[in-house]
Amino acid sequence: MKEILIEHREISWALFVIISTIVLVLISNKSFNLMEKKLNKGRKFHSVFVSLKKIFRIFFVCLGIGMISYLFVDESSYVLINDNLGRVFWFGLVFVFIVISRAISISYFENKIMNLSRRDSGDITLYKYINYLVTAFIYLSGIILIALAVPALKNLATAAGASAGALALIAGVASQEGISNIVGGLFIAFFKPFRLGDIVKIGQGTMGRVLT
Repeated sequence: MKEILIEHREISWALFVIISTIVLVLISNKSFNLMEKKLNKGRKFHSVFVSLKKIFRIFFVCLGIGMISYLFVDESSYVLINDNLGRVFWFGLVFVFIVISRAISISYFENKIMNLSRRDSGDITLYKYINYLVTAFIYLSGIILIALAVPALKNLATAAGASAGALALIAGVASQEGISNIVGGLFIAFFKPFRLGDIVKIGQGTMGRVLT
């Protein structure tokens, strides 16, 4: 048996990689199904686990293809394959980070909004706004992390970051008054000097009730 395996080592290696890939996919699917069941949150995180199972399935398949590709190249190409496998591993981590971070963000802000009382209902807009900002930050971070791992996109990502900073500076200078109003609104929303139903007096003769 040993002699047969040695004689047909290429076929043996390919079969080993294929079987290992199938086993890893099945194990990952089973593990995520058990985790989803253990959380006992209904179908709240169902889409998250579906995405994670797809990510791991693609990751293991790509890893298997990379391992089999060693059979079709000479040793001088091993370094290139190793680099590509490293990128596949990195991409998998980034996608997992994006999915999990997004799920945590959605869960947190949904709970915050659901727990708001009627008097605090004006804070719903604030939490939705922050949720959008956090989501944009998560996706932007993921795109940057992926771009930095690809040599052809690394310089482009650096240039895009510098351009974005310059555009933000120009926009900030051009709209100082608008930004000051936004910042003032955020300070009011965060520190809550008054809430819905409060009577507010501004100056000597201006008074009103907070409605929105």
